[in-house]
Amino acid sequence: MMRPWRSASTAEQMPRCRALYVQLVEHHREIYADPSIGRDDPASGFDEYLTLSERVISWVAVDDGSVVGLAGLLWEGSESTTEPVIVDCSHRRNGISLDRDESHLERGLEVHGRPFKC
Repeated sequence: MMRPWRSASTAEQMPRCRALYVQLVEHHREIYADPSIGRDDPASGFDEYLTLSERVISWVAVDDGSVVGLAGLLWEGSESTTEPVIVDCSHRRNGISLDRDESHLERGLEVHGRPFKC
C-alpha cells in the first residue's frame, strides 16, 4: 500500500527510509562504477532530500506494517521528476508497487499551491 510520507510518523519511518536511500546510493555506485556517489555518509543524502524546496510530496510503500519503498515528486520551474524511487531489495518482484494515483498527486500539488497537469 502506498501512503503519503507523514511528518507525524517520521520517527517510525526515518530509519527505514534512510536505509532505502542507502540501497539506492549503493546501487548507483555499482551501476556507474563511482564510489564517490553519496559521499562518505549516503544516509545523510536522505536528510538533504527532505529539505529540498523542490520536494512536493513523498510516498512510502508499506507491507505488513513496515516501510519497504519510497518515492517522491520534485518540481522545479515547469518540470516535475519522480525521485527517488526505491523498493527494498528483499521485497522486489513481490508485488510492491510505487504507482501513485492521480488523486495523491493532485492532493500533493494542491497542498503546495502548484497547478496539476497531466
